[in-house]
Amino acid sequence: MICKIDGIEVYYEEHGAGIPILTLHGYSLDHRVLKSCMEPILQNKSGFRRIYFDLPGMGQTKASSRIKSSNEMLDIIIKFLDERIPRGPFLVIGQSYGGYLARALCAKYRERIGGLCLIVPLIIPDPKKPALPKRSILHEDPELWRSMTPEQVEEFKKIAVIATKQTWAQYLSVIIPGVERGEKPFLEKLFATGYSLSWSVDDVAEPYEFPTLIITGKFDDSVGYRDAWSILENFNRASFVVLDEAGHVLPMEKEDIFSNLVDEWIERCERSSQI
Repeated sequence: MICKIDGIEVYYEEHGAGIPILTLHGYSLDHRVLKSCMEPILQNKSGFRRIYFDLPGMGQTKASSRIKSSNEMLDIIIKFLDERIPRGPFLVIGQSYGGYLARALCAKYRERIGGLCLIVPLIIPDPKKPALPKRSILHEDPELWRSMTPEQVEEFKKIAVIATKQTWAQYLSVIIPGVERGEKPFLEKLFATGYSLSWSVDDVAEPYEFPTLIITGKFDDSVGYRDAWSILENFNRASFVVLDEAGHVLPMEKEDIFSNLVDEWIERCERSSQI
């Protein structure tokens, strides 16, 4: 489906009916990264309308010259929200860069957002951020490497903590297509000159009061896990998890634990008076 915003044709998919869940994917990826890990959990739950969409310059949403920073990216999200969820409570799920934008959205719509889930969230949007944990491959399938090209081996070894046929298959079907569809010149320029918002999303006057889940990987060398702990007091009802044997593609590497954590968060949201 297409939602036209400021001349930009924003691609999105909707599944189910009920309380809306807005999902915000990571940088240079697309809606599939969250659809792939959330639909197995949510498709069997009644009462939720899941909205997966592609940010500008990613997936099937084209870039726009008017987007020069994350400020304009957030503005597109807000206008999309006003178009597709104009009133009432909703939940937000953000992954990586989407977790950064989700906190910005929470600052503006905190009374409407009945629950927030942050998956390997970007905390400090600065390429010169503090030291990150050292990533290493903890479990690997020797047969996997023999089935791959040298280029594929090199690429997967840059991000994997658990390297099995299953995690590679998910990486191929979810991560690679998003990366390949991303408009690289646009994304590279935005990352270099406008990755940060012009204001601090974590400098809040009072804590967020509704169910929150923050999931991080102990070996995530993209965004780390230590910085996420620093924002914990901004969320009065937060569960904070650091998972061993997991990196930046945590939902693929710790699928069962991830599903249980998200399922428990959904249950807390359902018990909340906000929705």
